[in-house]
Amino acid sequence: MNFNQGIQQLSNLGLNIFLSANISDLPESIFIFTEEQKKKTLCLIGHGGKTLWENLPEVKSSNPIDDFSISQMNWFAENILKSKIDILFPDDEQIIKLQQLGRFLGLSHQSPLGFDISNEFGLWFAFRGVFLTDKKIPLIKLAPQKFPCESCTEKLCLAASEISDARLKCPVKNEHQYGLEQRNYHQSVLYMPKKTS
Repeated sequence: MNFNQGIQQLSNLGLNIFLSANISDLPESIFIFTEEQKKKTLCLIGHGGKTLWENLPEVKSSNPIDDFSISQMNWFAENILKSKIDILFPDDEQIIKLQQLGRFLGLSHQSPLGFDISNEFGLWFAFRGVFLTDKKIPLIKLAPQKFPCESCTEKLCLAASEISDARLKCPVKNEHQYGLEQRNYHQSVLYMPKKTS
């Protein structure tokens, strides 16, 4: 299986966002990279829409999406890159500025609600993993796109009293809107207590 087939396999499972960049090209504010890491390539994976939720294996942990995403990054490393990777996210010990990274790679814009909006998936996407590789791979960055909120005249999201309602009122790519079970899951994880050492 080649590189493009590997990306397609991730997409088939719902990890349908894959972007990459040389670390030396990234803004320094995104993460504090070591000199050794600066020689590597950063890869971002994410999901847009409902496919990931539909492909999740039986829940066996408190955060099955993180577990699944990590397992798929490791699968990609072993079978496609045939090399070890450094996973930066999800990781409780490291903080990478995902929204800044997504914007740099052309994936998203900051919406009036504070979180990001994608031209392809609207508000219905999430960052699922970031890893580093020392393999030379194609650099994948989206071309700049028009900010989708500019063409929205009604701004129904700003009239909503709850963030969850605001997301539902956004008309951008609402065909990707999560089902109730998936929305409830993400809401519960959002307010899940952080692990302490």
